[in-house]
Amino acid sequence: MVTDNGANMVKAVYDASFVVIHCVAHIFHLIVRDTLEGDRAATDGAVTNTQLISKYMKMLGYFHQSIKVGKMLWEKQAELSIPQHNIMQDVETQWNSTYLMPKRLVEQQKAIHEMALLRETDQQLP
Repeated sequence: MVTDNGANMVKAVYDASFVVIHCVAHIFHLIVRDTLEGDRAATDGAVTNTQLISKYMKMLGYFHQSIKVGKMLWEKQAELSIPQHNIMQDVETQWNSTYLMPKRLVEQQKAIHEMALLRETDQQLP
């Protein structure tokens, strides 16, 4: 039986005389979470993973704060022939969402950059 690493789950499976197989996705989730939490103090002045995710979440909030901004992102994506995907949000219980966030950011980089330029020049953006 496939389970997470919870002691209660492992014991229940053993007590039922099944073979315990630890879920690989759950183990990856724990590795990603522990890695991201373990980088809080960079000693060489480098930007940490935690700081990058914090900045990403702030940007995500900007795009999710209004329907108008979200619509403008979709229009900019269409204009630049970029896949019309939403900016992804991290979901703590899904390890792959933390992994996929930067991938989506790279995919949407041109549209986000164009919108940032519009905002800096006070054109059309709130």
